[in-house]
Amino acid sequence: MAAKIVMLTESGEVKAAPGLLVAVVLTHSDAAQIHVKDGGSDGTEIVGLRLSGAGSVAFSPSMPVSFSSLYVTVDAGTGPEVAVVYV
Repeated sequence: MAAKIVMLTESGEVKAAPGLLVAVVLTHSDAAQIHVKDGGSDGTEIVGLRLSGAGSVAFSPSMPVSFSSLYVTVDAGTGPEVAVVYV
């Protein structure tokens, strides 16, 4: 099973079916905040990532996290780059 990557710059669905979350990377030239949720935009938060200034931050659990569907909400920042890796 090969991993897939989805790139986002705004809130949106990553995958509408069950899978395993492998990693999330948030990159921006300014402050930004995102929430990765299981079950759509109103779902349960898996992880939140925040940048207080320019840079990158990553979430890479030691074991993949299972989800029923995956959604990313961009709560702060305009046009951050979000890379989501899943299987």
